[in-house]
Amino acid sequence: MKKLFLLTSILLLSVSCSYDTIYDGAIVETEYITIFPTDWIANVTAQSRNEGFASATFRMPIITPAVIKRGAVMCYLVGNEHDDPLPFSVTQRVGIDIFTNTLSFDVASGSIRFISENSDLILTIPNWSMTIKVVTIVNP
Repeated sequence: MKKLFLLTSILLLSVSCSYDTIYDGAIVETEYITIFPTDWIANVTAQSRNEGFASATFRMPIITPAVIKRGAVMCYLVGNEHDDPLPFSVTQRVGIDIFTNTLSFDVASGSIRFISENSDLILTIPNWSMTIKVVTIVNP
């Protein structure tokens, strides 16, 4: 009985420490990224330094060529009570102007880029830190 308890404890400990999970043959991996205000880069249009979007790019080893070819990448903005899937949009009002800010992402093998863009195309760099949960799913 003691051996069974020890074996079960070791198994539970090793499973609880891992972010890799296998569901019906698919491999699911999760990583968290915190984007700080200093991580954002301004991408402006040729016509105006005020128009454009902000982006932040990170190395992401869990986004493999296999994930790109036959898997999926999902991202969530981590909140206090729940996580919101990306793309995530919020409507804002500044004076009489109303616009929407959207946080989205794109991926390449080994990296991920987050994009913050306003519907009025006026460049605004986020001035707060945010945590993003990145989840990859691939069927080997």
